[in-house]
Amino acid sequence: MAINTALFGEHLLFMEALAAALRSVRDFDVVGSFTSQAELITALPLVQPAVLVIDVDDIRGDFAPIASRVQASHPDWRITITASSPTRGLVDRAVKTGILGVVPKRAQLDYLVGAIRGVAAGCLVIDPRLMQVPEQAPHTLSDRETEVLRMTASGAPVKEIAQTLFLAEGTVRNLTSTAMKKLRARNRFDAARIARELSLI
Repeated sequence: MAINTALFGEHLLFMEALAAALRSVRDFDVVGSFTSQAELITALPLVQPAVLVIDVDDIRGDFAPIASRVQASHPDWRITITASSPTRGLVDRAVKTGILGVVPKRAQLDYLVGAIRGVAAGCLVIDPRLMQVPEQAPHTLSDRETEVLRMTASGAPVKEIAQTLFLAEGTVRNLTSTAMKKLRARNRFDAARIARELSLI
């Protein structure tokens, strides 16, 4: 029996490449590839996946509410996530949310395929090293940096953040830039994601 798999991430190119790779695997069927939360929630009941794969790097905001919403309405569906550099904090939050698989993007396709098979069977599939390696000492963010990243995580644009916090837009950008350097983030949304994983916001 084919394992019906759905994919969710906001970068279309990555989603299309991943879908093509999984379709080449015997007894795998990619029943949907979605790049928006609205599209995902609307379409999932129609495609009935056994496993939903979420690319957490590409989501604006937090992956946990999305996963919780899916599981609340369809508890028999399984979820695994992919991440560029999964941390112990991310793994802990994923497991608490009910997610069964955490796959680093540096892993080979065979590893992801094996993880999806395990998750479809109801198994917890996480690299033991992610469970054993202690987290690095948490980074320190200022109160303002924390406020800016918290609003960034919710998807707020720079102008809205500036108005809400009574700051100049340039000040918001400077605070964001400083936080990005501290967290070694690629962009402001990546900084918000890392800060959330480290429980800084």
